[in-house]
Amino acid sequence: MKIKSYYLLFLGLFFLCSCATSTNLAKFYHPYFSNEESIAEECLLQEGEEPKVYYSDNINDDITLLRSRYYTSIGDCSYNGPDDSTLVQTIKKFCKEKRAKIAIYSYNYTHTNYGVYNTGQYISSYNVRRYDYTIVFFAKQKDSYIENQITGFLVKDLDTTTRKEYQRNTGVLVDVVYENSNAFYANLIKNDIITRIKYDTIDMEIKNLEDFDVINNYFKKGNSITLFIIRNGYEHQIKYEL
Repeated sequence: MKIKSYYLLFLGLFFLCSCATSTNLAKFYHPYFSNEESIAEECLLQEGEEPKVYYSDNINDDITLLRSRYYTSIGDCSYNGPDDSTLVQTIKKFCKEKRAKIAIYSYNYTHTNYGVYNTGQYISSYNVRRYDYTIVFFAKQKDSYIENQITGFLVKDLDTTTRKEYQRNTGVLVDVVYENSNAFYANLIKNDIITRIKYDTIDMEIKNLEDFDVINNYFKKGNSITLFIIRNGYEHQIKYEL
C-alpha cells in the first residue's frame, strides 16, 4: 500500500513537471503551407542531415535574419509549459519529422504553480515554474527563387503601426534585405519606406504593393535602380545596380 501511494505521488508530480515530447509539439504545430508536398524537396532536411536548433532572445529579429539568408518559415509551435531540460532534443526530433533544416526557440517566464499533492499516505508540496514557449521551423528557399531575387529585397504594404508612426498611408515597407545582395551593400535596411522608384525611363510613385509589383516586372539584372525612401522621418535616395 505504501509503495502504491508513493508511486501515485511520483506519477502525479511527474505529470505536473512533465517535459515536451515531439507528440506534444505536434498538437501545437501550425503549418504555414496548405500541405507539406508544396515545399520543394531540395528545400527540406535531407536524409542523414542534422537539423540546427538555436535559442533566441529576440525571436522576431532572428526570424528576419534567417529570412535574409534565404530561409523560409514552414510552421511554428506556441504553448505554455514547465521548465524543460530536454527541449532542444525534442525540437531536433520534431525537425526531422517535419524535415525542417533550422529551428529557433524562445521562452518567457509566466508564473509558478504552487500546491500540495496528497495520496492519503504521503503529502508533498510542489512549485512548478511555467513559461511561454515559441518555436519556429525553417526550410531553405529554392535555388530558382534565390536566382530570381534580383532586387535584393522584399516589401509589403504599410501596416497600421507604420502608418501611425510615419503619419502616411502610401509607400511600401521593406520587409527583408537579403544578405550580400547589392541592396544590402547599398545600405537599404528593413523598415525603410519606399515612396518612389526610378528605373531606366520609368519614374514611378509607389503608393502600395500593387504599384511595386507593376514596376518590378520591368527590372533586369545589371541595370541601375534608384529608390526614394523614408527612414526615421527623413528622405533619402539609394542607388545601386541590380
